[in-house]
Amino acid sequence: MYKLILELSGKSYLLSSVNIGKYNRGSEYEPSPADNSLQLQIRTLKMDNFLWSWIGGESIIKKNGKIKLIDVSNEALLQTYSFEQGYCISSNLSFYNASDASEVGISLQASKISIEIHEQVSPVLGERGSSNQ
Repeated sequence: MYKLILELSGKSYLLSSVNIGKYNRGSEYEPSPADNSLQLQIRTLKMDNFLWSWIGGESIIKKNGKIKLIDVSNEALLQTYSFEQGYCISSNLSFYNASDASEVGISLQASKISIEIHEQVSPVLGERGSSNQ
C-alpha cells in the first residue's frame, strides 16, 4: 500500500489520488505549460487559507511543489515528482456525509514536471531494487 504526500511551500497534504500527464512535442518545438498537467485529490479535514488562496484566488499564483510516493509498510520513499511554476486551472470541493474529511480536486498546469525514482534495498535479498519494479 502507498501513501501520497503533496509538499507545497513548507506545508504537507495527504493525497488520495494523483494523475500526471506529460506531452512531448519534440525538440524542435517550444514546450507549453499545457504539456504538463496534474490532477490531485487532496484529503483534508478542513480547507485552509493557504490552499484556498492558491486555488481560489482571483489571480493566478504559481508555486513549485513535490509529490512523494511512500511505501506504508516501511515508510520508504519510492518516487518524487517535482513540478515548477504550477498553477490551478480548475478545482472542486467534495464533502462526505459519513466522514469528517473532505476532498479538494485540483487540476494544475506546470512549466516542468520531473520524476526521481529512489532505489530501495530489498530486506529479503539485500540488494538494490530496480527502478522498473
